[in-house]
Amino acid sequence: MRSKNQGICDDEEPGCLFFLVGDSLNVQQILLHMIPRLAQGLLIMAGASLSLAVAELENFDRLTFHGAPKSLSAEAVTEDWPRFLGPRHDLHSKESRLLKVFPEEGLAKVWEVKRGSGHAPTVISGRRLVMFHVLDGKEVIECLHTETGRRYWKYEYPVRLGSSYGVEDAPRSGPVIDGEFVFVVGIRGDLHCLRLESGKLIWKRNLEEDYGPAPFFFGRGGCPLVQGEQLIINVGGKICVGGFDKRTGRLLWSTKHKWNASYASPVPAVLNGKKRVLVFTGGMVDPPTGGLLSIDPNNGRVDDSFPWRARMFASVNAA
Repeated sequence: MRSKNQGICDDEEPGCLFFLVGDSLNVQQILLHMIPRLAQGLLIMAGASLSLAVAELENFDRLTFHGAPKSLSAEAVTEDWPRFLGPRHDLHSKESRLLKVFPEEGLAKVWEVKRGSGHAPTVISGRRLVMFHVLDGKEVIECLHTETGRRYWKYEYPVRLGSSYGVEDAPRSGPVIDGEFVFVVGIRGDLHCLRLESGKLIWKRNLEEDYGPAPFFFGRGGCPLVQGEQLIINVGGKICVGGFDKRTGRLLWSTKHKWNASYASPVPAVLNGKKRVLVFTGGMVDPPTGGLLSIDPNNGRVDDSFPWRARMFASVNAA
C-alpha cells in the first residue's frame, strides 16, 4: 500500500519513522521528525488514509502530543500490520532499508499514550491503530489516529480478572482488523465484532457461556484468524476449535479433540495443495497432552495431528 505522506525514508527526502515500544504498563507511539541523510528510516506499520478527518477526532487525558511529523517521500512503500503475525501470518514485512541504529540523541517523539495492563499486540490498518488493554476493571478497545494519537472511538466492558497463579495482567489476545471489522477475544472469552470506522458493535458472544469454561492457567491468549468469511478461534471447553461466520458470529463448524485449546493463534497453510488451518493445542490438563492439528477449514475435520507437549503439568503450547 502506498501513501504520499507515509512510508520508508529515502536518500532524496528524509521523513519520519513509526515505531512501537512498551511493556505491560505503557506504550509509546513514536515518529521521527527528521532522519539524517545517512540514517535511513522506515515506516513499520501504516497505509492509506481513511475517510474520517483529523478534525473529527478527540483528545483524551492519557495522550501527550509532542509535534507533527515530517512528510515522507512520494516513493515511500508502506504496509499495514492488521494482526499479531502480520499481513501474511509470518511475522515478515515487505518494507526495506530499515533503520539499524537509532540516532545518539534518541528518537523524537511525535505522540505517546499511557495504556493499562495486558500483553495484547497493537494492530494497524491505514491511519487507524487499534489497541486492547485493561483499565479500571474493564477491557478497553481503542482506535487511534497513527500520526496524532487522537482517538476515533473507544469500546469497553467490565471483566473479571485473576488466574490460577493470582496474576491479573490481561488481556493476552490481540485484536484483528479485517476490512471494515475489528475482532477481539477477551481474557474471559468475550468475543466482539466492531466496525473499524465507528467502533459500533456488530455482534458479540461469550465463549465460556456458550461452550463451557476452558482450562487455562492465565485466561485466553490466542488471537483469532480470519479466513474468507470465517473467524477461526482456539476455543476450548466443549469444543477445541471453532469456525464462526465473521458477519454474524454464528458457529459454522467445530473441532472436538481430546487435546483441547491452548494459547496459540491459528495460522493458515497450504498442505499438498489443500488449504488447511494449523492449530497448536494443549492447555491446562493433567496429564499434560497437546500437539499440532491440521484442520480442514471447510468443515473442521482433523486430517492430521502431531503430538507435542512438555511433560510437566505447568506448561502450555503457546506459539
